Amino acid sequence: FVMLSCSVTAGQDSELFQALLKREWDFRINEYPALARDNGIEGYGDRIAHVSEKDQLRRYEFWKQVRLDLSIISCERLEHEECINYRIFERQIHQFLVDYETRVYLIPFTSDWSFYMSWNRWGEETDFNKPADYDDYLVRLQQLPVVMDEYIALMREGLKTGMTQPRVILDGREVPIRKQLVENPERSAFYKPFLAL
Repeated sequence: FVMLSCSVTAGQDSELFQALLKREWDFRINEYPALARDNGIEGYGDRIAHVSEKDQLRRYEFWKQVRLDLSIISCERLEHEECINYRIFERQIHQFLVDYETRVYLIPFTSDWSFYMSWNRWGEETDFNKPADYDDYLVRLQQLPVVMDEYIALMREGLKTGMTQPRVILDGREVPIRKQLVENPERSAFYKPFLAL
């Protein structure tokens, strides 16, 4: 990434800010394909976000550069609404960086959310309009074991470093996992889209 010049004039701030927003959004949807799908962006149906330490570091390095580029743009020289967007965006980037620096990704679940719960809804949330949609869905399913192993590696590292949720909130966390374990594959939520093929 090339750092923006420090000699930014008032007329350039808005243009630079919009370009930075676009660059960061393109990066974000590439890193988190579900975000692209949720926003109706084509071409991400066969991808799933990876979460290894290497992936976490890549995102961190990118967002560090975004923060640097953002610091050159003056919110005061932007239009009022654009300045509000600037402040919100600045806060998002700050949070992404803090999440990496505190290694919050080593605890990928809370008392009411966990990384694996959204996977079980893929069949319901995916639009199956053509054969390629089923192909993309199958490619995503094939990647699940790799991503699951990445999450397990992160949680093991969290345990080693003393980062885990309190035991009291873990009760019941196994229920959604048990629901995904079936004797007959046709009863799996993952298989459900093929029942109406």
